[in-house]
Amino acid sequence: MHWLNEYMEAMVQIVNEYGGVVNKYTGDGMMAVFGVPVARTTQSERSRDVLNAVDCALAMSRGLKGLNIHWQSQNLPYAR
Repeated sequence: MHWLNEYMEAMVQIVNEYGGVVNKYTGDGMMAVFGVPVARTTQSERSRDVLNAVDCALAMSRGLKGLNIHWQSQNLPYAR
């Protein structure tokens, strides 16, 4: 379970870096939301939240690739 905790911690950190908030955990996944807790009022603010969400997803993908390399080197389970 250590590797799963390591994964979750890394993903939460990325979500936070992009201004998101983890809303809930779903097994080995999570749901992150952007533009909360204060509602955005302008199109520019809402657009920034959308871009942050996409950039976050891309960063999470890169982060998982790095974790997989680390886990494989330790003969731990990794995402396929």
